[in-house]
Amino acid sequence: MKFKAFLPAVFFMALVSSIFAQNNGAAKQQAFQKQQELINSMWKQNVHWNFIGPDNTSGRCTDVEAEPGNTQVFYAGFATGGVWKTADGGKSWKSIFDQQGTLSIGDLALAPSNHQMLYVGTGEANIFRASLPGMGVYMSRDGGVSF
Repeated sequence: MKFKAFLPAVFFMALVSSIFAQNNGAAKQQAFQKQQELINSMWKQNVHWNFIGPDNTSGRCTDVEAEPGNTQVFYAGFATGGVWKTADGGKSWKSIFDQQGTLSIGDLALAPSNHQMLYVGTGEANIFRASLPGMGVYMSRDGGVSF
C-alpha cells in the first residue's frame, strides 16, 4: 500500500525535473547565443586565445608555490591531477609527480633555505568522488626531478 502511494510522487518528481531540465537547456542555449553575439561584436574579435597549460589536469587546484625572486618558476598541485611545474612563467608545463603512489595533492611548500627543495603533501581536504587518499609527504631535492 505504501509503495502504491509512493509511485505518483515519483512520477510527479520525474515530470517536474524533466520540465526544469528543458527550461534550463533552453536558457543555457539562449545564454550561449548571447555570448556568441557579444564575442562577435567585440573590437578584439580577431584576437585568438590559446590555453597554455597545464592542459591535462584535474579541475581543482589545491596549491600554487612560486620560487621566491623568480617569476619564471612555480609549481601547481591539483586535487586529483598531481603536481605540475613551469620554468618559463607558465608558457609550458610539465607533470612532475606521475610516478608516485597518488595524484591527490593537498599542499606544496618550497624550503626557504633551498628553493630546489620541494615538499608535496598528498591527499586533499575535500575528498569526494574522484579524490584518492594521500600517502604522506614527499620531498624533492632537485626541483621536482625526483622524489
